[in-house]
Amino acid sequence: MDVKAEMVELKAMMGELLELARAQQSELKKLRIALTPKRPKPTYAVLKTPMYSYEYGEVSTTVSARDWARIKRGEALSLRGQGSRAGDPMDESDDDMTWDYWQFSGGLDGRLVVTMKYQDTINEWEWDQAFVGMLSEVDIKEFPIAKKLKLTAK
Repeated sequence: MDVKAEMVELKAMMGELLELARAQQSELKKLRIALTPKRPKPTYAVLKTPMYSYEYGEVSTTVSARDWARIKRGEALSLRGQGSRAGDPMDESDDDMTWDYWQFSGGLDGRLVVTMKYQDTINEWEWDQAFVGMLSEVDIKEFPIAKKLKLTAK
């Protein structure tokens, strides 16, 4: 076999090897993407306690995605809820507002205390427990964060 024929044959073999390496590289990339763990989508949560006292019944609040992630990681966290108005909710001059405070500790299997703050008949602030128990006893509904829409001006 002459040198030219050997060079042509070697060149053809090198081309085949290069194509095989490219195909394997593409397969490896697909495998790497498939095996890379996906970050969970951020969710916010709506929590509703079971009935603990007749005075307050079920208490609920919405927890932001950032705070919900912290709670699930087990961080101790205190939040003030949305509160409620015992009188006419549309009457801005009505001072009969009740605030709910939520104390979390120990993650999803941890402890939860919900305390209510309200004004008594002589306008002094009073505190009362609305729920003491485990977070696992609470009705939890998680919702994904909606994607932000991009608005374009015309």
